[in-house]
Amino acid sequence: MQLLELALAFATSRGVARVVQAAHLNLARAESERGHPGVADGHLQSLPAGHRALSTVRFIDSLIAVARGDASRAGHQLALAAV
Repeated sequence: MQLLELALAFATSRGVARVVQAAHLNLARAESERGHPGVADGHLQSLPAGHRALSTVRFIDSLIAVARGDASRAGHQLALAAV
């Protein structure tokens, strides 16, 4: 986790948007797997609105929904990710 947080801080300080976005996605997945869906969701919300419709983001959102116990949202997001 510390390495991902360091990557996010460094990329943010340098203005490297692609790395910032990748770090948020990686942190979202890691926090979801650690059982922190609220923190994970915060990382997804940090992404630009246009990116939230990307398959990768929808897939990670489905994992967060599973961590929350929201099977309906997980299935919906996973179906959208598959398109």
